[in-house]
Amino acid sequence: MSDILGAIEKEREYLSYRMKNEEPFHLVDAVKEFGFESLKEYFDAKRDYLFSQLRFEVVEATAPEAIGVIQSTLTQGKTALLFAKTDFTLVWNGNGGSVNEEYCTECGIPIYPYYTGGGTIVSTAGDLNIGICYSQNDLLDSRYILKKFADLFRKYTNKAVLISGNDLLVGGIKMLGSATYLKNGMFMFVTSVSLSEKEELISAICEKHSTKQPGHIDFIDADTLRQEVEQWQGQ
Repeated sequence: MSDILGAIEKEREYLSYRMKNEEPFHLVDAVKEFGFESLKEYFDAKRDYLFSQLRFEVVEATAPEAIGVIQSTLTQGKTALLFAKTDFTLVWNGNGGSVNEEYCTECGIPIYPYYTGGGTIVSTAGDLNIGICYSQNDLLDSRYILKKFADLFRKYTNKAVLISGNDLLVGGIKMLGSATYLKNGMFMFVTSVSLSEKEELISAICEKHSTKQPGHIDFIDADTLRQEVEQWQGQ
């Protein structure tokens, strides 16, 4: 049986020695005393423990409100889960995106800017937008959250689920893209999960085409996905 709290305390002791340029023991040996066979196993367990200690406030928003709510959540320093379900077709455009504005105007599709280096996101009715906000922690980075989504998806599909940069690929198809915000010592992971077919629409709207083939998730619905994410608390 591993003892994560004991191992964390031992790591603190180790770091206090390192601050004084002393190293009376090796951390890899110390964590073995607490049931961890490697530093990777220890740090994986530490990540899960730290995440399990977060207590999230659930924040609801409409999709058009989402960017403003993200900024206010970061400014207020909330530990929060944000859910925004898309009710109509819209486009979010980041600093790295390029949108066919003429097409969007003709079709009555609103464009909302978001100020990160991300690209263009096309969201249609039924999609679920999720934000996860907490104090910055080097161990709980965007890759950690992507891994949690990957593990979640593997419960519902037998297709290969892989992390590729800021995206998740399912069966080689991009099913989830993400971005991160950092402000006032807070970290927020945001994603728009595509739950409806829109591949042709993406092709018409996005002037910069990704090397990754876009797709949509058909093995889980928005309500189930939300329930699964909410259950991450305390796990």
